[in-house]
Amino acid sequence: MQRLASETLQARVQRIQRLAAEGDPVGELGLAGLYAKGDGVPRSLPEAAKWCQKAAEAGLPLAQTWLGEMYDAGEAVPADPAQAVKWYEKAEAKGFPPAQFDLAVSMTLGAGTPTNYPGALKLFKKAAEAGHHPSERPSHGNAYEGVSL
Repeated sequence: MQRLASETLQARVQRIQRLAAEGDPVGELGLAGLYAKGDGVPRSLPEAAKWCQKAAEAGLPLAQTWLGEMYDAGEAVPADPAQAVKWYEKAEAKGFPPAQFDLAVSMTLGAGTPTNYPGALKLFKKAAEAGHHPSERPSHGNAYEGVSL
């Protein structure tokens, strides 16, 4: 771990790019993060979405949730609440608390899925019990607060 801690930005970018090119889902997600922030590569939300989609398709719940949030916000992809729900459901099925929270918000708003208050409350509680703190206040109105990549 010491080697990685002292790794230069350029070396880190090259390592992540190599992993992503090899089809490593964690590398793909890492490269999506680099593009989203413009960290060592030119900032490009379309490239971030492309690499996030690859990681999501490989089954990473963080990538699935992030991709869902992109569809929710229309960030780097066309706004599509039904696609957002599809990705939230995949990550929620793996027990990922941020996805439980985001799916609950969609269910509360009827965005991409029928309104379902009892189901939303169940997911808010599940996420809160797992330590996802924004879920402790389901009426706060910000689905993205507290989700960090």
